Amino acid sequence: MTEFSVAVQEVTAMIRRKARNSLLINGAIFLAGLIVSLGTLTSASKSGGGYVVFWGAIVFGLYGCVRAVIRFARADSEAARIVAAHSLVTSR
Repeated sequence: MTEFSVAVQEVTAMIRRKARNSLLINGAIFLAGLIVSLGTLTSASKSGGGYVVFWGAIVFGLYGCVRAVIRFARADSEAARIVAAHSLVTSR
């Protein structure tokens, strides 16, 4: 295996690890917003009154999840570009 391919594999693993962590964090934000919104809706439907929709947490959590999945899927090509650019800069 060449030095370039080893570097690409290492960078790919790092990108995927960061994407997985981002997916977990943003997924938790999304679920927390959804659960709290549904909780206030349930409480309001039983006792009357208003409820709160945490749309910011829901929308941005879901957006972050989608971005993380896309980054995870594109990790190989992104890593190859990063390593190639780094090798060009360091060879000068």
